[in-house]
Amino acid sequence: MVISIAYALILASIGGVIGGSKVLVISNDCTILGRAPWNLIIFIVMGIAMYYLHRYSVYGARARAVGGNSVLAESAGISTLNIQSVAIMLAAVYGGIAALLSLSYGTGTSIENGLDTIGTAFQAMLGVFVAGFIAKHVNIVFGVFAGILSLNILQTGLVAINLDTNLKNSVTGLFLILLMSVTELKNMSATEKLRREASRTNALKRQQG
Repeated sequence: MVISIAYALILASIGGVIGGSKVLVISNDCTILGRAPWNLIIFIVMGIAMYYLHRYSVYGARARAVGGNSVLAESAGISTLNIQSVAIMLAAVYGGIAALLSLSYGTGTSIENGLDTIGTAFQAMLGVFVAGFIAKHVNIVFGVFAGILSLNILQTGLVAINLDTNLKNSVTGLFLILLMSVTELKNMSATEKLRREASRTNALKRQQG
């Protein structure tokens, strides 16, 4: 994740050097992908494709294995490097399509520098974190959709009450911290439960021995 952020900053600086302060104006004819029914078609097709890859493909099974325990996956003959490489390429394809849709919703764009370049990506990352929180109950693909939808509802509500922009980001950050804290506490509780069960099992074995 750190390398990806650094890479985004490098690309942003290169774009700033090449493009300078130019502003790209997008004509209405070039924004067709951001209008119905094309945006809905892209959403459905890309969603079905990702659901199939994750749920039914060989790659999806191997990716779940690597995500669950990379050491066990390696011992089973699964190349972690290959799985991660394919995941990066898939993320790049989906990110590129998302970028096209984002441009299609506006009338122009300009070069951004610094951390402003990863603002959109950070919102997507928040959705993934929410999806990871509910992944035990729903498929991760639907979890990502639910996570993004939840964050959009939260931000829309904050805008509706005329909350300051900086405070809006603070509330979003606190929501993420709370979510990750609950996740960590649940993991600690599950680990402690397994430890107690193992201790109880060992104690019973010693008594029987």
